[in-house]
Amino acid sequence: MKLKIASAILSILSIIIISLFAIESHEKDPDTLTLKSYHEEIEKARFIAFKQNKISIPPTPDDDDDEDLSGYSHEAYGWSFKRMNDHKPSGSYAAFDISPFDAYYRNEHVKPGDKVIYLTFDCGYEYKHLTKTILDILKDKCVNATFFVTKQFIKTDYELCIRMKDEGHIIGNHTMNHPNLAKVDDERFIQEVQGLDDYLYERTTYHIDSFLRPPEGGYSEYSLAKTKELGYTTIFWSIAYLDYDTENQPGADYVLEHIKKYHHNGAIILMHAISESNVEALPDVIDYLLSEGYRFGTLTEFK
Repeated sequence: MKLKIASAILSILSIIIISLFAIESHEKDPDTLTLKSYHEEIEKARFIAFKQNKISIPPTPDDDDDEDLSGYSHEAYGWSFKRMNDHKPSGSYAAFDISPFDAYYRNEHVKPGDKVIYLTFDCGYEYKHLTKTILDILKDKCVNATFFVTKQFIKTDYELCIRMKDEGHIIGNHTMNHPNLAKVDDERFIQEVQGLDDYLYERTTYHIDSFLRPPEGGYSEYSLAKTKELGYTTIFWSIAYLDYDTENQPGADYVLEHIKKYHHNGAIILMHAISESNVEALPDVIDYLLSEGYRFGTLTEFK
């Protein structure tokens, strides 16, 4: 009898000790508690999002697992496009035809009578809560966009990533650490691209959508072929301007006037989410393009 009582007491003490360690562990990892509580708060919203097909699926590698990519050149280039007047579609200075690699910088196949523009944001890191403001504006205007994120952005602002998905936006791949993918080896390439999908899922239970924006606009035949093999569509851009220097912003008026001058059907607009000028101009940019008869499309239209 005494033995049974002693055994019971030891069991109770073990449970207490384990519980204390668990509490201490959670206290040292506030992100775990924050993520758990956040998920509980939005459980219903996420179920609705699932029913509306807003939850992404992981990219699917090319069916031909044995595809030989050795014939593709590793010569590295930087993306460059040619602005046109009179709202003609931007041209490109691409070193070769990128279309066989499922790579795009504008929609060249807009249906007759349709006017569409694609709004995309690069999110290397968060700055002055500007991405939150962008999401507020998009929600108010009922506009969807694509956000190309890095590990740093997910690490510090995973709740914004959850909000992006819950509000119907696309989260694209901008790699783990923002290297020029045309200049890394295969092992690093896979770590940078597939690693970001794993990391986003770990922090949010969402997968990256199957679109990739190459950091620095760097590309080669091989990097585009490898991107396609990993199940991604490469997205460049046909409208952009110098907006990424937080200490040297072009101003909201410049942003609006630039888009007024160079907008064209099928355009992919690149904006950096760290730009105060972009945030200040965004409501007027959206209103202007809507007044010109455009709709804001999603990158799924390139699939």
